[in-house]
Amino acid sequence: MFARPQPSHREAYPTPAPQGEQIFAFELPCSLRTFWLAFWAEDAYFRRFLAEKLQDVDISIDTWEHNADGGSGGSGKLGPGPTLSRRLEMSHPIKVSFPGTPSHARCHRTQMAKISRDETSAPRALSLVETQEVTGIPYSDYFSVETSWTVTEAKSDAPGATGTAVCMVTIHLQIHFCKSTWLKGT
Repeated sequence: MFARPQPSHREAYPTPAPQGEQIFAFELPCSLRTFWLAFWAEDAYFRRFLAEKLQDVDISIDTWEHNADGGSGGSGKLGPGPTLSRRLEMSHPIKVSFPGTPSHARCHRTQMAKISRDETSAPRALSLVETQEVTGIPYSDYFSVETSWTVTEAKSDAPGATGTAVCMVTIHLQIHFCKSTWLKGT
């Protein structure tokens, strides 16, 4: 239904292979620029989503910072080259109650983004990696959760949609264990 980029064009805007299990894939009828501006560029959307949908409180969102070396000293998850990053902190309600647990847990997120461009310098792919760590509840220091988004722009080949941009979005999830636990099977 949608025209996929040709292999020769993929080389012009490579994205790192996402890690973890694919949890969602969908297409949006918008350009990559519109996707970035509507959902990621400004903190207003995230703040509203966190407060209204997730019922988070005490939300703090840093501004995006430019990292010329890809973040993490050039060994960032998004590969070499310039990236953007920001930190978010919020208190998230705990859905399951155990004796001694607070009503909210403190969440710390780091988001990194990289926009890949084609030979004409037009944006063609967006890679996002979000790492989340939770503090204040039992066993929360045993693991972190990483969500990877890959967004590529293509042209729709649907009837009447000549040249209309669409974004193909895939989301992967991976859990990183940093301590031994029965959840990991050790």
